[in-house]
Amino acid sequence: MARTIGSSMYTPAYPQIMERFNVGTTVALLPLSLYVLALGLGPILGAPLSETYGRRAVYLITPPLGILFTLGAGFAPNFAALAILRFLAGMFFSPSLAIGAGTIADTCIPSERALATTLYILSLGLHTEPPC
Repeated sequence: MARTIGSSMYTPAYPQIMERFNVGTTVALLPLSLYVLALGLGPILGAPLSETYGRRAVYLITPPLGILFTLGAGFAPNFAALAILRFLAGMFFSPSLAIGAGTIADTCIPSERALATTLYILSLGLHTEPPC
């Protein structure tokens, strides 16, 4: 669940971020923007890694690292650490989101892909690998 909710869960906390780190609204929203940017950039690294080392390795390695960076962001001692850790969390969560469609295409026959894709999208936070 942290992979998909990671971008929106930050938004309600930005007033507290402004207060805690003494930054303005625009700066307080920077970690949100960096997370979303990393969600877009992560597949650039994750897709080739999944082809080189296998999708299973990507599914097993990148989400736990994303969780660790999210945990680190929760305990960030300063704003720079928060911004960097949020970027890294997005970077490590995104490959498992990006390669799900490829995994479904590789493992499911065409007549089962619609159901498998639907279940994968609905259960992104519950499974590390797409169903099929």
